Amino acid sequence: MTAMLKKTLLIGLTLLVAVGAAAYFLAPREPVYHGRTLDQWIGATDENTNDVAAAEGLRQVVPIAVPYYIDQLSTRESWFNRAWLSTWSKLPDAAHEWLPEATPATMRRINAAMKLKYLGPAGRAAVPGLLRACEDEDDGVRQCAVDAVGAVRPAITTALPPLMKALKDPFRGVRRSAAEALALYGPEAHGATPALAIALKDEDGTVCACAAGALWAIDHQTNVAMETLSVVIKDKNPTARALAAMYFGEIGPPARSVVPTLIEALKDFKDVHEQAADALKKIDPEAATKAGVH
Repeated sequence: MTAMLKKTLLIGLTLLVAVGAAAYFLAPREPVYHGRTLDQWIGATDENTNDVAAAEGLRQVVPIAVPYYIDQLSTRESWFNRAWLSTWSKLPDAAHEWLPEATPATMRRINAAMKLKYLGPAGRAAVPGLLRACEDEDDGVRQCAVDAVGAVRPAITTALPPLMKALKDPFRGVRRSAAEALALYGPEAHGATPALAIALKDEDGTVCACAAGALWAIDHQTNVAMETLSVVIKDKNPTARALAAMYFGEIGPPARSVVPTLIEALKDFKDVHEQAADALKKIDPEAATKAGVH
């Protein structure tokens, strides 16, 4: 090995170590409570919903976690993070075990919105940040932010304008999430019914199904919802068909006229089959039993 090559390798190794050290000390980290991050407390409560200690740990970590996620909602790619992303893939596996993982800023914003959705009303301090994230340039960030707005449930006067705007978003996932979020408000979201009526004719079947479900949740517009869902249950997209079956179940006994359609849907893909089976049990338990649904 020549002296020049050795020098080049040494410089390269020095730079990697320097970037790694900077990443270790400068990379944002989730706050912890008793040695566990919010993710870990969430995992503990999900594994055992009766774990009193885990539930208390989750409650205690929320006040310090929410400000962290508010900050993460606005994070953008810095020169340092771009350098770290480039360096991370070149590091040996052993280094990955003790250095913070390189995470794109977009993924950090998505993760923040998802965590705030999980926290629900406990994350209400993040509403201004979530509303800004509803305008993010990334489709995934916008969708997760809209989902979180529905879960956090700010006052309808605050939530209605951005959610109605989201119903017209270029990305179908955002439009679908907006309809689902509005449904969570029930009658409070009556002002969104004209926009939801337009969404019934969306080019995407999943959006149509969620708009129909929202209209039923808000105003119990059974006939309107039934008409749309009866079309969507035959959509080429199995996710749309599954959503249609699910919303038929939400409507319950007034949807009895679609029992034959739901029985036919039992032959569909697994997700559609499961939603159709659940819907049958809610709409007509006797017909469900006769169809072999238990």
